[in-house]
Amino acid sequence: MQLSVKGFEFLKCYETVHDGDLHQVGLQPKPDASGIWTEGFGHAMTRNGKFLTVKEYPTIESVLPFSSISTEEEAERLLKEDIASREVQVNSWVKVPLKQNQFDALLLHTYNCGKSETLYRLVNSGADEKALGKWWTGHYTTSAGEVLKGLVLRRMDEWEIWKESDYLRNYSLERS
Repeated sequence: MQLSVKGFEFLKCYETVHDGDLHQVGLQPKPDASGIWTEGFGHAMTRNGKFLTVKEYPTIESVLPFSSISTEEEAERLLKEDIASREVQVNSWVKVPLKQNQFDALLLHTYNCGKSETLYRLVNSGADEKALGKWWTGHYTTSAGEVLKGLVLRRMDEWEIWKESDYLRNYSLERS
């Protein structure tokens, strides 16, 4: 399966092309909540296969030499490449038939969090909806031990996509 157009647009909306330093013109990198430098639509920056972190590269100036994006078109091209690699991963990890919205929700979660063994075990074992929803909306919502509202809302949005094919960012579901 592949990410749907709705899923792609949802991801672009969530990630947004950003400037890490609004005092400069251009597409500068910015650190994510865990301190990994990203550029474009949330693409993690690496050097020699290792993430560039704020701890090792504390300023935008220190990571700019490693930036590969200078236009929105380049950012979207890299997003499509990142999605393609996640599609391969999700397709290999899922062992049960999925609807398009369910595949999209798993891919969106994996794009943001990486692979969750527990999530894929729940999906592959056919866990009941209540248990799956409780896990989905209750995990991967913290960074450095702090609950982040943006991550809570993102998990709720992914769950809404899984459960209802709701690609709107309306935060209507309660944690249950």
